[in-house]
Amino acid sequence: MEHTKDFKVIVVGGGVAGLTLALMLEKFDIDYVLLEARKEFAPQVGASIGMMPNGLLVLDQLGCYEDIEAKSLGYSFDDMHIRAPNGESLVCNRYMVSHLLKRHGYPMMFFDRQWLLQVLHNRVQYKDRLLVEHRVSRVKVSNSGVQVSTDNGKTFSGSIVLGVDGVYSNVRREMRRVANEVQPGYFPPADEDNATCNYQCIFGISKDVVGLPDNEQCLVTGEGRSFLVMSGPEQRVYWFFFNRIPEPKHGDEIPKYTRQDEAKLVKKSCHLPITEKVTFGDLYAKKISSTLTPLHEFVFQKWFFQRILLMGDSVHKPNPISAMGGNGAIETVTDFMNSLLELRDARKHGLQNLTTEEIAQLFAKVQETRMKRSEETIKNAHEMQSLFALEKPTLAKLAIQYMGSRLAPDDGMLQQLAGPVIGSTKLKQLPVPSRPRAMPFDHELPGQPKGTKHAVRLSTILTIYAILLLLVSFKGTSVMFNSITDKESRLSLLERAWSGRRTIVEGYQAATGDSMAKLQPIYLVSQLISPLLIYTIEGYRSSNFGSALVFPSIFTSGMLVFGISGIAPVHAILCSWNSHTTPVNRFVPLCVAKVLVPLLTAGYILPSLMMFLLPISSPGWEVYGVWKFPPLFFSSLTAIVVLAVRLWQLNKHSTVEGQEAINRELESYQNRDLPVLKSAYEYAFATQATAHLATLAYGHSLGLPLFGIDFTALGLNKGPLNSDIVLASLSILGYCLYAVWDLRRAGYIRTDQAIKASLCTISGSFVVGPGAAWAGLWSWRESIIADLSKA
Repeated sequence: MEHTKDFKVIVVGGGVAGLTLALMLEKFDIDYVLLEARKEFAPQVGASIGMMPNGLLVLDQLGCYEDIEAKSLGYSFDDMHIRAPNGESLVCNRYMVSHLLKRHGYPMMFFDRQWLLQVLHNRVQYKDRLLVEHRVSRVKVSNSGVQVSTDNGKTFSGSIVLGVDGVYSNVRREMRRVANEVQPGYFPPADEDNATCNYQCIFGISKDVVGLPDNEQCLVTGEGRSFLVMSGPEQRVYWFFFNRIPEPKHGDEIPKYTRQDEAKLVKKSCHLPITEKVTFGDLYAKKISSTLTPLHEFVFQKWFFQRILLMGDSVHKPNPISAMGGNGAIETVTDFMNSLLELRDARKHGLQNLTTEEIAQLFAKVQETRMKRSEETIKNAHEMQSLFALEKPTLAKLAIQYMGSRLAPDDGMLQQLAGPVIGSTKLKQLPVPSRPRAMPFDHELPGQPKGTKHAVRLSTILTIYAILLLLVSFKGTSVMFNSITDKESRLSLLERAWSGRRTIVEGYQAATGDSMAKLQPIYLVSQLISPLLIYTIEGYRSSNFGSALVFPSIFTSGMLVFGISGIAPVHAILCSWNSHTTPVNRFVPLCVAKVLVPLLTAGYILPSLMMFLLPISSPGWEVYGVWKFPPLFFSSLTAIVVLAVRLWQLNKHSTVEGQEAINRELESYQNRDLPVLKSAYEYAFATQATAHLATLAYGHSLGLPLFGIDFTALGLNKGPLNSDIVLASLSILGYCLYAVWDLRRAGYIRTDQAIKASLCTISGSFVVGPGAAWAGLWSWRESIIADLSKA
């Protein structure tokens, strides 16, 4: 204890956060004492706790995870239902906990809060530092330390006080009292009023409830109310009944409830359905314990004063429907510990003789680190409660229906749960146990994720980019037609083009002569291989389900009307608005991946080659020939074949049950599609690079410039690559650079990797062509995302 001599922490509160903090202090040999007001550390008060992967990871670092599994008998529900007010299931997400375990390395667990407290208490080595029946009555602060007095007449001296003593925190009361005496106005009066109560809640534990499904969690909706019910080990059922109060209460107005208040609410609500067969009355009749409590919601704006710091429910309290209260408290004490150890290692004499100013800076850093995430947690929990209590019935029903449309074939709810989980923290000076998981935590990523505000800015930039490209496209088209010297020919060409009797190829022929009439469209058609392939892949990728990206035929058709220069920015904008691809929703069904190369060859490349074998004057060159038939044929053929294969698979596996059904459900985590997709990208790369190099070689043989681009006129030039192709190349390049930026924004690559990838894409667009560069980038991108998985 050489570097922590004379430094002592007084922890107030022996709940989940307090005992977790005690374990951390012991791990790093920091002296402390923990004061708990109750008579025991693990009382049975009828409360349950939901542990999420973010909290379990930290407890795993502290060596508690196996004990928690053993205490909860390894039990966890698997299916999650959202139910209508009459108990009918609206949405069912099957194998939910199995998915969480595969994704994050830890499941979601619900069990008696007492069990977790027992595990934490048993793990503390120095039990003499854990003192019960010590309720804090007074706190004194000086320049050299703090003194804490308890109502049993004892006094404890230390360097700092950490208040993790819950919603009705005595440490918070004393901190504000001291601040008002020493520095009036430090805490604005309105800060205490930030505590708001919109709901009351009866929470409880029941046992042997007849008719309630095992292995299930359900959220039951209702106007002004909702239920959260989870099955548990030993035939237990953990439940919450959330009931909206007539008017919100603030601060000291928030009431405390009696047993009589609980009985009145139960009598009024016992008829409410939980499922089609079970009512709240049936649940309550089998209760082991229950409590009616107001639900505080708040994040205070100031968490500390001098040597006193608040953490957990004493300073940030979410609605329990999110299951993030205990997990959030664990995160806060973890960030405190990280900051404390960082300060210790930065000082020559460790934590000895810390000044009040140094401690205040330490506490300010903890608050700054946790404030935004705490506010988001409280906000998300509030919105979740509002949704399921149908506060805005029409919007709520639409949202639940949308959620159902995402949940049925995909993982919408799992994505919602992932957000609060992956952004969590860890103990930086303890190893993270190696547990397979497909989705890394943010602190495991190669780069630091950027904020979502950057994505909004990028969407605006891409929108402007799309408009400019379209304007330039029209400018280029105008120049192309103006390059035809004969006015009558020009008007005739326009008239015939608009009437649909001739194609752009005839414009090329009129302006450049027969020598280039086929070469330019052949090049353009070859460079459409990547857009067709990638738009199809993105259309079937699980991360894009529920967005406009699932209709690749829209973009295929759009290319024929607006060109790739008009469609690529639109697709990029939609991608930026949609959630970015993660290792768990990168998956493309194998039935899609395996048919891409055969269908691309048979549905697009071969028909296009056959069209180009026809004479220019033949009907095959008309507008419904080479320019429209192959892309649409490929899209239609792919949709038909994939639908047929899926129907066949559905029929084949319709009777699969048990572990085999779970294994099929979880196959997307195995990355079996990755080698197939990479083969498709390689095929596209080779085909388009060959076309690009052949075009340049042929143009050079005719004595034309290497690239033949007239940037000043942006018109139809005499080189092998005309202005339309230049615009298409620029739009593809812009889309590719956006994709690289998006990987960096998500933290999947470092800044130096992003720069190298961008430079390779830019140079590759000239050396092997824009289509090949796009295919090569997407192959690399696919590997980058897949390699993040540790499943």
